[in-house]
Amino acid sequence: MDQLLSRRALALLLLVLAHSYASQAQIDATSGTVTAPFVQQAGGYAEIPAGGGHTGAVLTFSVICTGSATATFKAEIIAPDADSDSFTLQLDDGSQSDWDTGIGSSWFWSSTSPSISMTAGTHTVKLHGREDGIKIRALRFESGMTGAGCQWQQSTTTTTSTHTPTMSSSLSMTSTLIATEAVMAGQYDVWYQGTRSAAVLTITCD
Repeated sequence: MDQLLSRRALALLLLVLAHSYASQAQIDATSGTVTAPFVQQAGGYAEIPAGGGHTGAVLTFSVICTGSATATFKAEIIAPDADSDSFTLQLDDGSQSDWDTGIGSSWFWSSTSPSISMTAGTHTVKLHGREDGIKIRALRFESGMTGAGCQWQQSTTTTTSTHTPTMSSSLSMTSTLIATEAVMAGQYDVWYQGTRSAAVLTITCD
């Protein structure tokens, strides 16, 4: 590098980049299209109400990709018990895969979904109801977003949300970066962990 950045300046830059990446990887459930008995709620989430059955329930998201890659997802959900802890995942009109999300009585990030093969073009990612009583607040790419060049398409429908997300961040880098006041040539990892998003970026300095 012709000019060396201070450790603090690079840390701030990487944090901004990682936050931006994490935000792009995630889409709120309110930006999806629901098919009953899936419903959108004013609290900024979608749910299949407990006791109403799940037949026909679908939450659909639109995504545009410029390349191809295998992708996986995580969902921010409430799944209070073993009778409300799964979806069925489908890309476009392809095959469907059961997704066991894990159990939690407050908002948490689910287990990783089954993988799907993204290709260039516009696609729909569908979460079919498999059990009632589950709530979802967001869906995010766990892997494959960068490789396939994917970008979520936001819904034009406006939904009022009473949820105000809070963000707490932590940043860690390699011991080489921590030990020096200037950034030397090499490869550095930055880890961003927010309340509702996360990302890991690898930066190479020549």
